[in-house]
Amino acid sequence: ISPFLQKRGTTCRVEELLTVFSWNSMKTLLNRIFLSLVCLGIFATISISSTPTVKGSSMFEFPKLTGQYAVGTASRHVVDLARQEPCNPSVRREFMVELWFPTAGKPNETCTAYCPEEIPQAKKELLQAGYPEEDLAQLDTLLTSVRPNKPPLQSKTPYPVILFSHGYLGGTPWAYSVFLAELASYGYIVAAIAHTYFASCVTFPDGRAITMDMEKTQNWSFERMCSDQDIWVKDAQCALDALEKINFDPIDVFYGLLDMNKVGMFGHSFGGSTSFLMCLKDVRVKAGINLDGSLQCNESPKELTKPFIFMWADSSANQWNMTNQELAQKFNSSEESIQKFRTAFENSNDIATNPNI
Repeated sequence: ISPFLQKRGTTCRVEELLTVFSWNSMKTLLNRIFLSLVCLGIFATISISSTPTVKGSSMFEFPKLTGQYAVGTASRHVVDLARQEPCNPSVRREFMVELWFPTAGKPNETCTAYCPEEIPQAKKELLQAGYPEEDLAQLDTLLTSVRPNKPPLQSKTPYPVILFSHGYLGGTPWAYSVFLAELASYGYIVAAIAHTYFASCVTFPDGRAITMDMEKTQNWSFERMCSDQDIWVKDAQCALDALEKINFDPIDVFYGLLDMNKVGMFGHSFGGSTSFLMCLKDVRVKAGINLDGSLQCNESPKELTKPFIFMWADSSANQWNMTNQELAQKFNSSEESIQKFRTAFENSNDIATNPNI
């Protein structure tokens, strides 16, 4: 919510905030994503046909799941003992992996509150930003069909795995929960990484909460972005390592349920470029999708030999019509860094010469 407020200011009401994510546009995007996954060859065919239920003029509900499975959620704490935390070198790199998966029951049979632990803080921030208290009360009634901490549905055949990586700064797996739950309702185990110090907040099992490193919002540079990209790729590789351990642990509820021979990855923005690099560097990832993200460093799509799809919003592609000076002012960066980013984006045009993309 916070990044949205920063862009829109404080003049829109909560109903505008909630309804700006139009189900029609979301449905179109979901259809494109899922058709893309089908084209990549490791996912099942699905269709999106449901419509949202709206109560009153300003109430918002998540769309109902359209797959055959009810969806549960769980979390896993991952510590990479091989890496120091760049933002705190005295500790090891750690992050959370949020899981969406098939569980027992009927889809949409029960509803639970959406992120009840985070709503009070969100309401506090929105109230300080000038939103009416009576509108903020609607956040208490946001419901989702997913079932927290329910065990996965046992199956003789393991479920294919989809790894997900959120957007660069201030993102969180829960911001994409409609996508992730919908995939899980069709028989996939979806593992979404919450990248510590990049996500808006990462809460660990012992109660510690690490918020986004605000220093990362200042002085953007090409070199730092490439360094951060390396952190994210290693997070994704470590997440796959953790999933493999879970899959072979007889004590874990996910024992034997993950088909680690059928792994795909998709991500949004910076997470999308992370997905590209994972396809490029990790043999376990068989295919991927980049949602509205260009390549951040100097890698070229010509190097990729796996099925991959780039999807860009017009506004994202059209921003490169601006001059380097205009972009430097917009992103608080140097013209030199902007030129490097421009070159990386132009390298993305190599997709036309790669038959796998």
